[in-house]
Amino acid sequence: NGDGVIDKQEFIAAYTKMVSESKSPASCSSLGSPPPHPSNPHPAQVHKLRVQLWVKNIMSIADRFDQNSDLTVVELRTWLAGTPYEGFASWVTSRPNLNLFDSDRSGSLNPDELAVAVEGFLSIPGNG
Repeated sequence: NGDGVIDKQEFIAAYTKMVSESKSPASCSSLGSPPPHPSNPHPAQVHKLRVQLWVKNIMSIADRFDQNSDLTVVELRTWLAGTPYEGFASWVTSRPNLNLFDSDRSGSLNPDELAVAVEGFLSIPGNG
């Protein structure tokens, strides 16, 4: 729903889709146990889904000027102001962080760079 918060129904739907697209139950049996049930997901899966939802929501909110799947500093600061992602925008557009996550030095963040930046932001205690 784009509010930056994953409710139980959104999580179960995304988790079920992720599991169904990744491996069949037969291929999982060689790993020793089936994937966890959506009502008791593994923390790494929750984190991955959370990062994916942040990237999707941030792109849908902020990629408005060029609509080219690359977010500029202006897009991030302008369109994320007043949203649940405003703190992220301030953090990622600071000079040291932008230089760290803009791996191709284009001056903007593509979806892969944005995902790495979101992971970095969410790894800081108190963020997200």
